[in-house]
Amino acid sequence: VIKIEDKSFGDPFDGGSFDEMDSSFSDWYRTLNETKEIKKLDLINDKEEVRLLIQGASIILMGLPKKVQRKYSLELEDFQSIRGHGVYMEMTSSRDQNFGMHDLNALAKNNLLELHMSSEAKNRKWIAPPFLPVAGVTFASHLATEMLAGLIQAQAQSRWVSRVASLDEAVQNLLSPLYSKKLRESTQKEFLHNGRYPCYAIYPLKDKGFLAVASVEQKYWDRFCKAFNLNIDQAKRFLNDEKVFSCVAEGIASFNFKEATEICVELDACVS
Repeated sequence: VIKIEDKSFGDPFDGGSFDEMDSSFSDWYRTLNETKEIKKLDLINDKEEVRLLIQGASIILMGLPKKVQRKYSLELEDFQSIRGHGVYMEMTSSRDQNFGMHDLNALAKNNLLELHMSSEAKNRKWIAPPFLPVAGVTFASHLATEMLAGLIQAQAQSRWVSRVASLDEAVQNLLSPLYSKKLRESTQKEFLHNGRYPCYAIYPLKDKGFLAVASVEQKYWDRFCKAFNLNIDQAKRFLNDEKVFSCVAEGIASFNFKEATEICVELDACVS
């Protein structure tokens, strides 16, 4: 993979506007691009080098908006005469391209942030978003699939294939089905994966750290309870009851990090 960056503006993750307000972005930049070849080029003066790179490319993944593509002669029509076939994939925030969008916006627009809100969190003056850019990671997977599908089509038909993939559309297609219209319209807002049951939750240890418990199956719950000296009936792991949560939490809080770690080394119970 060859990543072309504009020499003047660069990548905002690498010493740009994002990196200036949060240095973690430079780490993301290095980690996500360490297997790519980075070319920092002047899109006007180095136009011939860009053309030569594209001659050897099967797929062009375009992150520049239409007006910039037009300015630097980077539209699909500018490449069709260079290669016989390939994929021209445009990345956008939304299909209509009228509005900018970040990870949080895509999750909110598709009603998925509701699952992040606990009753306690809703009473706070502000709510921290999920750390991982779930929508962005989903978009990356969506892009990879779309590019592969486009490449198969381009090779089979010996022509250029043009596709547009958007962040909003990726979330809508891949994540929204997990929180269907029927579920959104129901009164239930807590599910297994966002804290409904004691068998799938995160509990603080005595000194530092936490225990992530996902002992959903009966055999795992039995092993978990035995290992941490919890006398809780199997059926209660699926009981949305504050008393059961508290019972598990109090039991876990009696172990320190070192003790819990030693237990988990040999414990096959979906506990980490």
